[in-house]
Amino acid sequence: MIAANKVKKAWGNTSAAQHAGLLNKVADIIEANLEEFALVETCDNGKLVRETLNADIPLIVDHWCYFASA
Repeated sequence: MIAANKVKKAWGNTSAAQHAGLLNKVADIIEANLEEFALVETCDNGKLVRETLNADIPLIVDHWCYFASA
């Protein structure tokens, strides 16, 4: 929360195109490290790795892309 408060003014002063670029970059990073994120998610919540690898994490990427285009 503290980090978010520190950047909220700067974020508010950036354009929609810059927001989209940053959100898409997050999606790209998650997608490039899909297996690592899936393993962490599996350890965190106890789901099967095949579920986090094939469903949960790809949906997270989709959400980041959706909000980048919103």
